[in-house]
Amino acid sequence: VVLFLHLLGIDTNGHAHRPYSLAYLDNVRMVDRGVERVVALLERFYHGGGGGGGGNRGGSDGDGASAELTTQRRFVASCKFANARQVMAQFLVKEQHARDSDAFFWPFRPLQDGVGEHYDRIDRALERGAFAQARRLSEDMLDVALQGLAFYQTYDRHFLQTIVVLGYVGWIVFVVMFVIRHYTATTLYHLNADFMTYQTHSHHIGGDVWLHAVFSTLGIACALLLYVRSAPMMYYLYMAFPLALWLHVFKRRFVLADIGAFLKSRRLLLRATAMACFYVFALELLVASFFRREILALGFAIVALWPYSTRLRRSDPITLLGLLVCSAMTAVFAMLPVFPQEDQPHFVALAAALMTVTCLFAISRPYFHSIPQTPSELEQAQRARRRTFALTAAQLAVHWACVVVIYSTTASLADRAGLPARNQLAAWVLLAVSLLLPLLSVPFYLSRLMSIALGLGSAYTLLTVSYEALFFYWLTGVAYFWFLVEHKLSPARAGGGVNNAEPLLLEMVTPGGAGARYLRNLVAHDIRTAYFFVFFVLASFFGTGNVASISSFQLSSTYRFVTVFAPFLMGALLFLKILIPFVLVCCVFNAVHQTLHVPSSSIFLVVFALTDVMALNFFFLVRDQGSWLEIGTSISHFVIVSGFVLGLMGLSVLSRGLTRHLVIPASKKVRPHTQ
Repeated sequence: VVLFLHLLGIDTNGHAHRPYSLAYLDNVRMVDRGVERVVALLERFYHGGGGGGGGNRGGSDGDGASAELTTQRRFVASCKFANARQVMAQFLVKEQHARDSDAFFWPFRPLQDGVGEHYDRIDRALERGAFAQARRLSEDMLDVALQGLAFYQTYDRHFLQTIVVLGYVGWIVFVVMFVIRHYTATTLYHLNADFMTYQTHSHHIGGDVWLHAVFSTLGIACALLLYVRSAPMMYYLYMAFPLALWLHVFKRRFVLADIGAFLKSRRLLLRATAMACFYVFALELLVASFFRREILALGFAIVALWPYSTRLRRSDPITLLGLLVCSAMTAVFAMLPVFPQEDQPHFVALAAALMTVTCLFAISRPYFHSIPQTPSELEQAQRARRRTFALTAAQLAVHWACVVVIYSTTASLADRAGLPARNQLAAWVLLAVSLLLPLLSVPFYLSRLMSIALGLGSAYTLLTVSYEALFFYWLTGVAYFWFLVEHKLSPARAGGGVNNAEPLLLEMVTPGGAGARYLRNLVAHDIRTAYFFVFFVLASFFGTGNVASISSFQLSSTYRFVTVFAPFLMGALLFLKILIPFVLVCCVFNAVHQTLHVPSSSIFLVVFALTDVMALNFFFLVRDQGSWLEIGTSISHFVIVSGFVLGLMGLSVLSRGLTRHLVIPASKKVRPHTQ
């Protein structure tokens, strides 16, 4: 009999006060005394039935002689044999189920001749008194039974893996083809008008009778295979998804042919191959960062150094220097321990001071405010400037009020005085106010982004215990300078395409009657923007936590709001702490795609493709053996990356509401490109 105990006192105190705190150690000592009493009770009941010197016929302790150890050895050997029989019985049930349900059954080879021989050898050894041999044979039988059990538990693994891989690869190809067809100039550039008209009509595309015949035959064959194997209904759905995807891919195969012809005609095939290999390598770095956070430092180095290969190294070295400094500072956090040993509110105060100095400097710069182009806009610009000054002052006051609450609450908890009611009320009020104030900011892009950063930073401050506040400050700096670099490299400011070898086709749209706006097609460099977005989202989580578990965030982060153990409320607050950096990155990303003049859906589809490549990696890294932490972490990695885009789509709706209708000036007017 094995007893599993969940010691809630140790669990709660460990989360709340950390494993080296006095409260935790006192609880451990109390539990040790309880365990000691339980062990003594069991030993008295079972007459000390642990390891020892055996026993003589009078019932006294033995002297370890061979004859006196016979009873104990027989007991151990019999227990081993019983354990092996139990596992073997499970194996036989699994084998019989597979044999009855699968018309193409194949057995587990080491036990395909039955298990009777194993039982006979162990029984004979026990009858002869060869208990050491019986124990060894039982262990061998247990090992082979466990192997057989694993064989039948993963009986359909290769079949399901093939379906999943085909589904992921088909989805990636489908997304890439959709982006190429609808958001690039390659198909329009190479196909003449008549052929394009023919191809774009779905009923013509569906005219591939032979293609439908092939896939219909394949679908029927797969369905029959699943039927004769008595597969569950879910297997039919698994099979249908990749079949439908690949049918769609082959029906629009002209897109792949056209992109190939385009690359060959422009002699870009080698360049495109090299670029694809580079991004695959870059994605593998992101996959590796799930296991080694230090790899993120390399990613920040790439973010900081790539602009030096552009024209900005001469025209705007100050912006590149800002990006370099902020990237270097943010990279430091990827190499710090995940778990701070104690609350350190002085880091929170330092982050607040840096945020204050930065904001005061920013609003004093002329370029931070909209510049009136006509006399009629002068009064409106002055009102917007006064509004920005007033809102910034209010947000900074809220930010410092959050710092005061943190210091007061930390001191009260350290004195074992609990959470004061006034502090708790103030924390909830400040949280709500800090998240609502950015809605009052002016639409000029720099003013709006700063207000969003201040509001999110104040909310994040209330949930910090140590250097996370500094991390948020430097992450904000990196995101801000990334936006500036993308803005200054955008076609709207460059007056044309990013690269003359990649045609730029712009179309004019009028969203909601708000005036004309030009959206351009995607070019190769936009993949970099999507990749940086994925990197920043991962970095915003990896910076101070473990991507596989919410438990890596300190429970004491919620003590400004609640101290009574409330798992759902505390979990919700920790989840909010995780989401705040995500929202910041999404807001900056929305500003980036606006300044790039590309449809937001096009960039998100590229993000889809990138994250699916990562998910395919984690699919093969899922483990079913090892510790519960290793198995759980591998599953968490796959689930998190698989749901990555769905979560970001929800956050993008929120961030789009904060950054909609940004006023982003361009030095040159964007004009439609003519062939």
